[in-house]
Amino acid sequence: MSEYNKITTGTITVDTGGVAQFVTLPYKPVRFSMLNKTKWGTSASAQVVRAVGFSDDAAGTAYYESTEGSSSSALLSTKITSNGFTFVEAGTPSYGPVIALASTYVTQASAALVTTASAHGLAVGDVVLLYGTTAMLQIAGIEYTVQTVGSSTTFTIDVNSSGFASAATAGFMKKVLYPDLYLPGNRYITAISSSGVNTVVTTSVNNQFAVGQEVQFTIPSQWGMVQLDQLKGYVISVTSNTATVNIDSSAFSAFAYPTSAVAARGMTFPQITPIGDQNSGGLAPGGVLTSLTIPGAYQTNTRYGVIIGSTLLANTSDVWEFEAIYPDQITNQ
Repeated sequence: MSEYNKITTGTITVDTGGVAQFVTLPYKPVRFSMLNKTKWGTSASAQVVRAVGFSDDAAGTAYYESTEGSSSSALLSTKITSNGFTFVEAGTPSYGPVIALASTYVTQASAALVTTASAHGLAVGDVVLLYGTTAMLQIAGIEYTVQTVGSSTTFTIDVNSSGFASAATAGFMKKVLYPDLYLPGNRYITAISSSGVNTVVTTSVNNQFAVGQEVQFTIPSQWGMVQLDQLKGYVISVTSNTATVNIDSSAFSAFAYPTSAVAARGMTFPQITPIGDQNSGGLAPGGVLTSLTIPGAYQTNTRYGVIIGSTLLANTSDVWEFEAIYPDQITNQ
């Protein structure tokens, strides 16, 4: 045993059977093993009783032992390549594999439809980066939340591309593995509209804004509605990817995407950014000062650890003993 090995041990209680759980650790281990203390020695039904994973394997891989599901005490050894262990080092932006897009890959539609040349493996709520496009340049280079998944090679993003000159051709995409490294974080804007005395903003990635949060706008001149640039306001309502701000923009010029020709000369995307870490309220009944503390921009959400997949956590309330190891010496012979 080397002098500076990192070893973390502990217990996990399964919150909900068949649902993955994240184990937070102070580092990304090279090996993670666990033993089911609740089901150890059980032979009446098939149960996973021991499992191990290695960080150099593909995400989702696990090697486990389970009971046969009979009166026999023998254990069966199995390897899985999905819903096993995924080792997480969410300290810097990380991406999945690059996937080429189909020849015509972003349609002109109220919700742009993206088509990939091969299976994308995405689910609703995942975040993707689109880049390297030919035509429709004004949407390339930033992240988007997947709104719907139509098939293994299609999904939609919340961009109204119906007025764009032509569909996008060629290009690439990759999944953003940890899109929430900072909370709530600044967000790129895909649409702005006025709702009477307020302004409704749609963001390319789902926001984590809170009602009462102060925000500031950055609107480059190519996008219209320059009157909103550098203005500050407070969020008064939110949905997954919209925020309503108490700024009256009814008399402002319209927000609109620049053309591909303008984008080809270089542009900056519009943004909405939370500012400040605390907003104070007023006087409550009785004259006591009340305050509302709301996370501000760039609150760190970096994390390390292991995701234990659903296949390994079959039973609610099972107690597992785990060990995570990062040795100071690794040799391959």
